[in-house]
Amino acid sequence: MKIELNCASCGDNNFNLDHGVADHATIHCNRCGHRIGTMAELKERVAAEVLSRIHKNDFS
Repeated sequence: MKIELNCASCGDNNFNLDHGVADHATIHCNRCGHRIGTMAELKERVAAEVLSRIHKNDFS
């Protein structure tokens, strides 16, 4: 299963993890600087997408 994470502002998928991967660390887009969210928020979005695809039997 492939999950794509893209910036809501510019569409890029290159993120800045300068503050590490702790749940409270804020993630920003490297291209435009848009705030993506915290690592915890990103994990929640990925988990929700995975569960949604499992529910739909979409494993592409």
